[in-house]
Amino acid sequence: MLNVEPQTLLLGTHSSASRDEVTFETLPTKLREAMLSAGLDVERFSERVGWDLKDLLIDSQELWNFTVDGLRDVFEAAHVDWLAVLPGLWR
Repeated sequence: MLNVEPQTLLLGTHSSASRDEVTFETLPTKLREAMLSAGLDVERFSERVGWDLKDLLIDSQELWNFTVDGLRDVFEAAHVDWLAVLPGLWR
């Protein structure tokens, strides 16, 4: 409606750096890779991230239940730029 990109609303006009687009559906795979790399099970990895990830690993749509802080934390744990998912939400 305003013709403003979501990342611009969150970060201002200095957020124009290009990002690889990520979808909610790709996040569980990225989280599993990060868990494997860290040698942690889902409970310990969830503790490290600060959010319960068990349901998210089963259904990526659980991300809709996370706050903005939660999204940032979970995507960071998966080594993915959390803002990269925003363009895909508006299609």
